[in-house]
Amino acid sequence: MSNGEQGVDPRGGRGAELSQSLSRFDATMIVVGTIIGIGIFFNPSRVAHDVGSPLGALACWAAGGVIALLGSITYAQLGLVLPHAGGPYVFLREGLNRLFAFLYGWICLTAIVSAACAVIALVFVSYVEVLVGELTATTRVATAAGTLAFLAVINVVGVKLGSGVNNLFSVLKIVTLGALAFAAFSGDQPVLTAEGSHPATFSGVVSAMVAILFTLGGWQNLTNVAGEMRDAKRDLSVAIRQGVVLVVTVVLVANVSYLHLLPFAQVESTKTLYADALGTVWGTAGGKAAALAIACSSFGILCGLMLSVPRIYYAMAKDDLLPRFLASVHPRFQTPVAAIVAQAGIAIALVFWNDVSKLTDYCVFADWMFFALNGIALLRLRHLRQDAAALAQKPLERIAPWAFTLIAIAVTGCVMVEHWETARYGLLMMLAGAVVFGIGEARKSLRA
Repeated sequence: MSNGEQGVDPRGGRGAELSQSLSRFDATMIVVGTIIGIGIFFNPSRVAHDVGSPLGALACWAAGGVIALLGSITYAQLGLVLPHAGGPYVFLREGLNRLFAFLYGWICLTAIVSAACAVIALVFVSYVEVLVGELTATTRVATAAGTLAFLAVINVVGVKLGSGVNNLFSVLKIVTLGALAFAAFSGDQPVLTAEGSHPATFSGVVSAMVAILFTLGGWQNLTNVAGEMRDAKRDLSVAIRQGVVLVVTVVLVANVSYLHLLPFAQVESTKTLYADALGTVWGTAGGKAAALAIACSSFGILCGLMLSVPRIYYAMAKDDLLPRFLASVHPRFQTPVAAIVAQAGIAIALVFWNDVSKLTDYCVFADWMFFALNGIALLRLRHLRQDAAALAQKPLERIAPWAFTLIAIAVTGCVMVEHWETARYGLLMMLAGAVVFGIGEARKSLRA
């Protein structure tokens, strides 16, 4: 076993070990819970506006589903080769080098995941307000921070408890989108037409695909907790694929439902898509139902992120790329307590920054940059490790990582061309991470 593999052996600080208690169902629900967030309630409007026609929008969503399936196959293979806590961080470290691995964790901790948690917590509170009445600014922020703290406690108390909460809200998300489909096809509602508002353009399709791919992203988060699955070798690949197939099916049905309930012009212009769609059937009660659905979805995605992502920081700390205390495991609950608290703490701090959503926008393109790098890591591991090469026996298993990697490179390039302002700030954030990494490595050399 290499030093790198030892660094992510599923053991925590001070002799404690991570609990291996996640079932296949738990794993599937982690995939569902971290993919179905709040995007499906809003992004279909953006996609419709950018593409300009119902059939074009559905074609883009279907293409996004195919890409998600290719990604799930790629990450399933990576997870089978390296079923350790930390997932994509471990893949990059073993398949490429420590710098790329560090940058992935750095971006997650300092920007993408922490800022996303803060934004989603604030969205959760905004929809709670629809149900209970308007809150003061101070109460709103305190509620968002309290929600993050509560979920941190849930996930510290035990991975099984955290996954149980995630399972509940993942099922609720599917039920709420199922209610949309029921509303669409149970009554005499407008019928889906092929009439659009304008021809599709390259720029419009790129913008739409960016929204779709981020809405359908998240399958990789299961690999973060592979070291806590009862039987990762047996269940991980099945859980990722089942989860992605279920999500893609639900998302496609939801989009058809939107287009069946509402005129296309309203779909592409409304800011309250889900509420408008339910309102066509349930009237004013639809607004309350929509608020409850989106609040539940927001809470569920937060739980899924708090459950899965801290394992990255745990693995990095085991490799001395982050402070060693982040590798601490609670002796009773067998969870990476310090990493969970760190994730929640930074997210809570960002809740108090009014422009926190901008930080997320600055780094959105980094997700697909690292998807491309993970694909390259798998292709390299096939040459370095016999067990990785053995997973590429069937045609789809051989082709999927190549196709996914090329698509991820293309997406990254398109985002840089079409949204340079966004990409520029993400690149600056990674440059800062490279400097931090270089300083840390220099200090280690001096101590040696």
